[in-house]
Amino acid sequence: MSHHPEKLKPHSQVVFTELADGTGVLLHLTTKFFFSLNPTSTFLWKLLAKRDSTQDELIHRLVKKYRVSRVRARQDIGRFISFLLREEILVPSE
Repeated sequence: MSHHPEKLKPHSQVVFTELADGTGVLLHLTTKFFFSLNPTSTFLWKLLAKRDSTQDELIHRLVKKYRVSRVRARQDIGRFISFLLREEILVPSE
């Protein structure tokens, strides 16, 4: 399992739009890249954007909402966070 910073927040140059079908789009204003989010990723992004969230908090909320195992939630969230950090969409919170 990869290790991520304890608290994360959206990069200040990232804009999020939620679409009517429950999906979402992220646009990084600096890199000009955009990313499509499925409904589950949109749910997680909204949690990350509201406040500094830990990976454990995200796992708890994902398990509760989607009734997946903690193991599955931890794996999926780990991959999601790794991708967002690599693309500089998420940054460590201070």
